[in-house]
Amino acid sequence: MENNFKLKLILGGLGRLVLADLACLVINMFFTLTYHNMGFLSCILFGFCSVSALVIIYADFCLKRGEKVKNLVNFHGAKAGPNFGLVIGLVSVIPGYITVLLTYISKLGYIPDFFPIYKLCNLFFLPLTFFTDPNYLNEFGASTSVLASDLSVGTLILITVLPVIIPLTTWIAFRISYNNVDVKQKIMYK
Repeated sequence: MENNFKLKLILGGLGRLVLADLACLVINMFFTLTYHNMGFLSCILFGFCSVSALVIIYADFCLKRGEKVKNLVNFHGAKAGPNFGLVIGLVSVIPGYITVLLTYISKLGYIPDFFPIYKLCNLFFLPLTFFTDPNYLNEFGASTSVLASDLSVGTLILITVLPVIIPLTTWIAFRISYNNVDVKQKIMYK
């Protein structure tokens, strides 16, 4: 497998990160409208929708690319493995962990409040962060984000663990496609 093709796959994975963020921007516009009326039910519903959008976008990308890579291996002698999806996922999760690291540094007080920027860069996890640290209404009735210095340990654990969804999704989807596993047949006939 050429390095150029590997680079295209990795950049395609990063492009899916932007696409997932844009899809979740639309989802979260409705989340912010319903949060103060529906409370935690809104967090559950929109959290499921946001994470599902992320998983669907990455799974679709890796299912298509896994088959392509398998054909390159079979017909052109390229050297690749079924675990390349994990590489795509690990590279795609780097920006998310950079924002997590900056949020930790912000919590310690070394840089200004970074949590709103974290939320903007990781919109697919936004509704889930409201479980542990919900926004509050200020004196004008506007929703105001919690400061990074006020984040609970639960939120810090949550924002650290949630990005693992991306490499897990890419690895499983790429491996399924690479190995030509017919998922619907396995579900229907077993």
